Amino acid sequence: MANVLLLRAPSAGEDDRYSAAFVSAGYHPVSAPVLETVSTNLSSLKAIVRAGPAAGNYDGVIVTSVRSCEAWKSVIGILASEALSSPNTSESNGMSCILL
Repeated sequence: MANVLLLRAPSAGEDDRYSAAFVSAGYHPVSAPVLETVSTNLSSLKAIVRAGPAAGNYDGVIVTSVRSCEAWKSVIGILASEALSSPNTSESNGMSCILL
């Protein structure tokens, strides 16, 4: 059985359709994660969220992926920590997130 190198992280806790396809074709798939996801522009997102929806005339936020939700959560966590450490900050910018 010939080995096939898949440059990707293997699916965790579920049937991996790529591995299954190669196995059924007589190959031995070996997955190697080679990419790292790194959030960028968090400072820009933080500035937008801090300013609030009125500043940018935003009516909502659409989160399109798990990574985007993680970035949103990270920025909200940072802002919440900053608000807790600054007793003079009691305002709410009205931004919230619903992941569909």
